[in-house]
Amino acid sequence: MLSQTEDALIQRLTTFLPADIEVIPLPDTPSDLARPFERGQVCVYFAGLSGRPGPGTSGSVETRHQVWQLLLRHRHKRTGGGLYALIDSCRALLSGYLPPGCAGRMQLLEESAPEVLDGIWVSFMTFAVPAANLPLPDPETVQKLVRATWHNDPHHHTTTVEKPA
Repeated sequence: MLSQTEDALIQRLTTFLPADIEVIPLPDTPSDLARPFERGQVCVYFAGLSGRPGPGTSGSVETRHQVWQLLLRHRHKRTGGGLYALIDSCRALLSGYLPPGCAGRMQLLEESAPEVLDGIWVSFMTFAVPAANLPLPDPETVQKLVRATWHNDPHHHTTTVEKPA
């Protein structure tokens, strides 16, 4: 499911960003990350899963979020679009986007301030999207099953209920 979400994010950004912006999954090695790019580049990667039980649910209902990050790199800060335009575009394209296989829409969590790394303007964006998961039954609200036996003797009806152990 993570691959499906990553592919959908890359496809959405590739479709709507200018052709001179390269959109790729985060490379496996630092040397691959250091390879040159034309003007701008967006690297998409899974940054983890967060979750916690909902209040008052005895720990049975847990909200999970997939956390996704974008590494935005551009040769210019403002000129010809630059990093500022790339930040604005990525925010607009992914905020509220519903990736396939997810249980909700993407929410922007954080953006870093632009900084220069290795002679290139760089920024990070962090998004979270609700992850599909199965809720566990709440032991306080789940109907308790009991064994019931009905005896039908002439002129005498009795129901015996055995309490759960």
